Amino acid sequence: MGKDESLDFYSFFNKYSLLDDYGFFAGILVRVFRKLLPAVPPPNTFEFQLLAGDGSVDEVLARLQSDASLRRATQLQLDQSIQVLGAKIIAYGADADMKAKFDRLGLDDSPFDRLFADLSGLDRDESLSDLSASLAALENLVTELRKKKSKIGTTLHLTFVTRRLLEYTDRMGVLIDLRRNFASRVHWQRVINDFVDFSKNKNRITHFVKRHTDLLALGIVEHTSQKGEKYIARSQGEYGNFFARSLLGGVIIALFAFVKLWLDSRGFGDGIGGVLFGLNYAACFIIVTAVGGLIATKQPAHTASTIAEAIDRRNDLCLDSDDCVKGLVRSVFRSQFVSIVGNFVAALSVAALLGFLLGGIGREDLFGIIKPDDLSEIIKPDDLSEIIKPDDLMKKVVPSISLVFFAMVAGVFLALAGLIAGYIDNTVLAREIPYRIQHSALFCRSEKLAKFVKKQAGGIVGNLVLGMLLGTAFLLSHLSPIAVDIRHIAFSSANIGYAVAEGDFDAKRFLLAVCGALLIGVTNLVVSFSITLSLALKSRGVSLSRLPRLLSP
Repeated sequence: MGKDESLDFYSFFNKYSLLDDYGFFAGILVRVFRKLLPAVPPPNTFEFQLLAGDGSVDEVLARLQSDASLRRATQLQLDQSIQVLGAKIIAYGADADMKAKFDRLGLDDSPFDRLFADLSGLDRDESLSDLSASLAALENLVTELRKKKSKIGTTLHLTFVTRRLLEYTDRMGVLIDLRRNFASRVHWQRVINDFVDFSKNKNRITHFVKRHTDLLALGIVEHTSQKGEKYIARSQGEYGNFFARSLLGGVIIALFAFVKLWLDSRGFGDGIGGVLFGLNYAACFIIVTAVGGLIATKQPAHTASTIAEAIDRRNDLCLDSDDCVKGLVRSVFRSQFVSIVGNFVAALSVAALLGFLLGGIGREDLFGIIKPDDLSEIIKPDDLSEIIKPDDLMKKVVPSISLVFFAMVAGVFLALAGLIAGYIDNTVLAREIPYRIQHSALFCRSEKLAKFVKKQAGGIVGNLVLGMLLGTAFLLSHLSPIAVDIRHIAFSSANIGYAVAEGDFDAKRFLLAVCGALLIGVTNLVVSFSITLSLALKSRGVSLSRLPRLLSP
């Protein structure tokens, strides 16, 4: 850098441009374009020198010390950058929607007003101290807004705005420190390192997506975790209540399992049949929920998020004590076990009883839809006494793998449906849907409908999505080189009952079928629980490497 050159520090200090405030998908496209044709700052800027490797701290300090006019211009640009960042922060705080969110949460937004009053007089040390205090209060305000997101719901836009506010306050604080210590090598190095890190991540698509979705993901799993509290028993009385509700769920599932068999016997095409199967599953799940029953496989998607919330009890996206979740984990697994037993016993028993009753009253024409051999084959593992024969080994292993694979597919769908339910609950709050319904002539300003949507929308949509996923899963076989289907413990248990009632089902085949159903149940639960817990922990910044210690007895 020659001494006769002018050097512009403004964009380096400010670094955030309003022109970079893209929407989510536009932001991704812009970053793809920048990877192909990177943006190059003008040659008279310190950014250009820095990115070219010519802007070391020692060079900057030497240049500023020897060139008084450059030093004065740089200090002026630093003051302007602090004022501009402050103006951007105030503009966000003055936005009507942001002020409404602060009001709904009962948060004091006066730090924005104090910042506005403190922006003048940067030449006074006391003014800089006031600015730092206002920034600290403002940062606490935005963090509190993010923590209380579950009360108002969150969106990608709110995620972006709160992230950007925190970035502005952090950068402004760094510049204020530099303003106080303009000749300090340490402070210049901090500003330069901060800018270099920003430049490295500026065009990374993964970084962009993560920044825009962290709060949304946290909001979704938090709504899921709130429902998870209903699926955890902690006393003998609650365990008894869980078992009774699981029995009720198993009874209803047995009835809908028969409807599924009847639909299968009608010979519908794959497309229509898949839709009908899906609606049957969805109706079953919705009715079980409406009457207060429990389905064991739907619990993991909610309880996993509850465990993640307990790990981050302070809601500061930091891992609390490992011991804080030990008791909760034990309660979760006991509750899951009680629910599985209740569903299994009721579904199998009621299906067998219904089968015997239908046979006893001579309804062979109706009950003839049941093919006991087919039912038992899809839910029993291979005969373990024969699996050791070398020549039959592959024949025996492959069906067992298929059974576990199909159960894993169901587990993935269970986790996905739980997350979708959380997303809908979050969206209902974020978009103020209940409030709008109460003031909409289209819905007769119905307060009851508003309350129903607020409480039930996520559950209904989640059940409908889960039902359609389970019912149409077999259609994926047409698009995949391998067979794809689902296995669900409660429906498989009902199938055992129907097969017992109608067919020649000896004790050995019965025990093997029971083992197969239990294997399906364990797989359903483990896969669903693992997926949801992993996402919940990642949304809270907890490393998955901590899982073994967190979940150990």
